[in-house]
Amino acid sequence: MSPNYKDKNYLCCALSKKEFNRLSSSKIAKEMWDKLKVTYEGIDKAKQTKIDILVSQYEQFKMLPNENITQMYNRFTNIIVGLSSLDSKDKSKDSDDDAMLFRKLQRIISKKKKYGSK
Repeated sequence: MSPNYKDKNYLCCALSKKEFNRLSSSKIAKEMWDKLKVTYEGIDKAKQTKIDILVSQYEQFKMLPNENITQMYNRFTNIIVGLSSLDSKDKSKDSDDDAMLFRKLQRIISKKKKYGSK
C-alpha cells in the first residue's frame, strides 16, 4: 500500500460527506490537504488580514454600556479563540499571554464595578 493511498484514506475518513464529495477527485493527498488548508485557513494574505482585525478588536476591547459580564466574556473569548486558531507563534509564550489576557479582563471588570455599571 503506497503512502499516498494511506494519507488519502486518513483524510477521507476525517471529512464530512460534503467535503469528501468536493475533494475525492484529487489525485494525491497533498492536493487534498492544500485545498482544505485554503478553505479553512485561507491564503496567507487573508489569514494575516483576519489576524490584524482580531488584534485590533483585542486592543480596543472594552465592556459595552448595555453588556453584562457574561456577554463581555463571550465576546472577548471569541476574539482570543480566533487569534489562537490563526496565530502560529511560539507556544512557549502562551502562559505570558494568558496572564496578560487575565489582567485585561480584570481591569475591565473592576472599572465596570467602580463606576457602578451593570
